[in-house]
Amino acid sequence: MLLLKRIVLIVLGLCAMTYASSASDPTQEKMHAIAMRMMGHQLLLDIGDSTSLVLPVEKVGERYRITFETPFAFEPSVLVESFKTASSNARLNHDYLVEVERCDSAVVVYSYKQSEQEDTDIIPCGGRPQPEACYTVFVTLLGESNLGPLANSAIDYPSEKVDQDGDKILSTVTLYGGPVLLLLTLLFANRKIENEKDNAEKMKVGQYDFDPVKMRLVLNEKEIELSSKENELLRLFIQHKNKTVTREDLLHTVWGDEGDYVGRTLDVFVSKLRKKLEGDSNLKIVNVRGVGYRLVVS
Repeated sequence: MLLLKRIVLIVLGLCAMTYASSASDPTQEKMHAIAMRMMGHQLLLDIGDSTSLVLPVEKVGERYRITFETPFAFEPSVLVESFKTASSNARLNHDYLVEVERCDSAVVVYSYKQSEQEDTDIIPCGGRPQPEACYTVFVTLLGESNLGPLANSAIDYPSEKVDQDGDKILSTVTLYGGPVLLLLTLLFANRKIENEKDNAEKMKVGQYDFDPVKMRLVLNEKEIELSSKENELLRLFIQHKNKTVTREDLLHTVWGDEGDYVGRTLDVFVSKLRKKLEGDSNLKIVNVRGVGYRLVVS
């Protein structure tokens, strides 16, 4: 039982550590993904598209992938300003690298780095519009995050995205919370069973409380430890109190086939048990000559 408890506690600790590590990074990543989604929406608005959707943002390695429902054309300067505006509204205090790829070839058609410390009006290839096509935008965050609360935005986010995020949170709680709850339930159920077993095993003999599981007698809050043989002898005497138990039955039940008793070994253990029961004068273990012993409870 002790080993089971230790295993349960170790597994609980591992689950708690796993949950703690997964409860911080995904939260930050979720906020980053929302910021990326805002950047994609802002780009569509700035190029005159207020109906197309930005598809759910995914993280691929260290890059966030922004995909769009429909093809579009863009000017690099518009994309840069759109992303700068949205990242500011999202309080994304991060340097970042933007790479725009064509969906059909995965060729990078435009890329740039946005730095808070190196703000500049120079936009690479700013005067070269990109034709209408299917584009995927990858954003890599650089340096440490300082993500603050999201500012209010006039962008309307589809309810499907909110539901999707809620499902992900629920899945995370279910994944890590379920096993922890189950293990806690098993732990307390096991403890309850052990307590019930201990209480069921306890016996009253005269003024003593006898606990065969913990192998001890208790009298006036004083604990008296018993050896394993003394414990088994006393249990047998109590089960047959005021009745004679033969030497053969005592030896067979307590020592079995161990063969580690010789001569007066039984008498020695009975003598030790008598001394431990001296606190109650109404208890006596008497020798029935030639037959065995009897626990007399008066």
